[in-house]
Amino acid sequence: RLLGTVQGAPSGRVTASALSPSLGWFASGDLDGRVRLFSLPDGRESAGFQAHREGVSALAFTSDGSKIIAGSRTGMIHIFDVSGDGTAVYTKGNTGAVRDIAASEGMFSSLGWGGIIEVRDTSDGSLLQIAGCRSGSRPLMACAPAAGLIAVTGNSGNIHLWTASDWYFMGTIES
Repeated sequence: RLLGTVQGAPSGRVTASALSPSLGWFASGDLDGRVRLFSLPDGRESAGFQAHREGVSALAFTSDGSKIIAGSRTGMIHIFDVSGDGTAVYTKGNTGAVRDIAASEGMFSSLGWGGIIEVRDTSDGSLLQIAGCRSGSRPLMACAPAAGLIAVTGNSGNIHLWTASDWYFMGTIES
């Protein structure tokens, strides 16, 4: 079903987007490093944040929908409150350009184009764990909160599974 329509184009240069878990917010990131927040279902822009100097390459909401995590092509990660309150957190990852971001309770993971995954604390951006993933090129990551799993895959066809709560490696599914 249609959740809402954004009034006008979010940006002609949208490079990333995310939908909040409550389905009440839509976020878009663009080539200029700006993140725009739209309320649903009315589609009105309610906030804008300058996240990076370079383009936004990945966006994710935290599992409670209170924060947006924005990754850039330079490896910078910006965490900010949806409400606009609080101090934004910046951290520099070691993954190179951020390809994808997935968030679970109190932590998030960023995936670089080379298959390196960094798991960080959502509150301060501190590094919790680094994992490598041999999924080939063009890795993608998805979080399934109800199942408690994070999956990473690439063009190799292998799917690597971790628990979302503590990033315990569950194994690889070959397909």
